[in-house]
Amino acid sequence: MQGTALQIAKQTAMELGLPVPTELVTSLEATSVQLLALLNAVGNELVMLYEWEFLLKTETILTVANQQSYPKPSDFSRMVNQTIWDGSNRRPAYGPVSPQGWQTLNNALISVGPFSRYRVAGSKFDFLPIPGSDGLNFNYQYISDGWVNSYLDPNEFLPLVSNDSDLILFDFWLTVKFLKLKMWQAKGLDTAALVNDFTRALEQFTGADHGAPILGLANTYQTPWLNTTNVPDGNWNTGTP
Repeated sequence: MQGTALQIAKQTAMELGLPVPTELVTSLEATSVQLLALLNAVGNELVMLYEWEFLLKTETILTVANQQSYPKPSDFSRMVNQTIWDGSNRRPAYGPVSPQGWQTLNNALISVGPFSRYRVAGSKFDFLPIPGSDGLNFNYQYISDGWVNSYLDPNEFLPLVSNDSDLILFDFWLTVKFLKLKMWQAKGLDTAALVNDFTRALEQFTGADHGAPILGLANTYQTPWLNTTNVPDGNWNTGTP
């Protein structure tokens, strides 16, 4: 279940016995202003807390000849580790390279070799060796910071609430429980019961978000498919018989 920013703020206020807001973004009333500020804090903390499936996106970088750096997506929150692939050569790109390693690759008398390496510096991805041609592709997965679906543009996803009717993508009740906790923390009140409520809800929703594999005590079943674990790198094209 999902709800708008105003619906979540109203439910939170009613449960805590606070004045129920009629507006958030344009309001000057103290409780409404605080609810909006804490709702934005709630959303951004939940983004960082877990790799939610609905925030998972795939990005493709198409290279430009002799260009080393490529920008992150505008909604980039963080990289999903070990997901960047050199799609043109069908193998992973190695990294992220540490600052020390990057300096070594750029300055020492060594060869980078044929395998792509990358680092994330500032707001960009850097690659070595520098792509020598247009149209090569690197693809990776990342967690978006767009936890708010804009009411004014349904195709836009935002990191902050900008309209009372913006749709919050996190579960309605999970968001309410976290917002109640943040409100009571901000007021310096006892939060023990609210912590327990939020923790139970968080465990429930994170457990259901991804699903889980089947675990057993028997030997792990291995597929017979060819992949990077059983075929070494190389060109195995034998040509037409």
